[in-house]
Amino acid sequence: PRSRPPSAPPKMSLEWLVAWGWSLDGLRDCIAAGIQSVRDCDTTAAVSVACLLALFVWYCYHVGREQPRPPSPHPWPGWGPTPKGTREQGRYLSSRPSIQKPEVFFLPDLPTAPYFSREAQKHDVELLERNFQTILCEFETLYKAFSNCSLPQGWKMNSTPSGEWVTFHLVNQGVCVPRNCRKCPRTYRLLGSLRTCIGNNVFGNACLSVLSPGTVITEHYGPTNIRVRCHLGLKTPSGCELVVGGEPQCWAEGRCLLFDDSFLHTAFHEGSAEDGPRVVFMVDLWHPHVAAAERQALDFIFAPGR
Repeated sequence: PRSRPPSAPPKMSLEWLVAWGWSLDGLRDCIAAGIQSVRDCDTTAAVSVACLLALFVWYCYHVGREQPRPPSPHPWPGWGPTPKGTREQGRYLSSRPSIQKPEVFFLPDLPTAPYFSREAQKHDVELLERNFQTILCEFETLYKAFSNCSLPQGWKMNSTPSGEWVTFHLVNQGVCVPRNCRKCPRTYRLLGSLRTCIGNNVFGNACLSVLSPGTVITEHYGPTNIRVRCHLGLKTPSGCELVVGGEPQCWAEGRCLLFDDSFLHTAFHEGSAEDGPRVVFMVDLWHPHVAAAERQALDFIFAPGR
């Protein structure tokens, strides 16, 4: 990546400058007197000069450390400035360590971290959590159709190295699935009340995600960094974990967990058959730092079927 121009030095307050000048004048006078005493062969003064010099160095070091420094625009450790050209972006992403590497589209200069706080999408998080029982009831009605020998209509089996991971999409890559939405009408209506839900865009999904005991999802990257993936815990037995960017988190029933799936991530269910499946309602929300005009442009560029 291109080197970043040096930052301007931090501003210093008037009080700091006055204190600094007064301290320098006092130290300068003491050191001058000590040097004169050394010339007069005063051993005690020589020791005093050495001590004063050491004190001066210590003072400069600590005063310098206490000065404010401009904040870094890259909150994730080790993340530097990002080139914006298409070719440069490709070279940049291919050379990055494997902590974050969106597979389709990367929007530069977005603040990034494996997990997001609830405040990042406060309205939508609170709305989803208030409707926890509604979503759970519709899931339980759907799940009764499962049997040991068949996959009910509308459910999708996903590839995993072990166990079983199935999803039931209401929105799949920006496309509404009418037959599924009719089976979860209240949950589908709830999506329309979310302020930051990604709608007519291939990066937008909403589904019920079910992990059976003994399931491990292979580590993978999501397609883009412009979204925040939200998991509302519906059934969260012990032994289940999500790991994003090397940082593990556990789901909780009735609570939302927000993360950036463009980081390397995996999930697993190490519980027993008696524990039952891990179930979350998953919905993709816009990254809070993607502006409204950028969202409109991205919806146009990544419209389904384009």
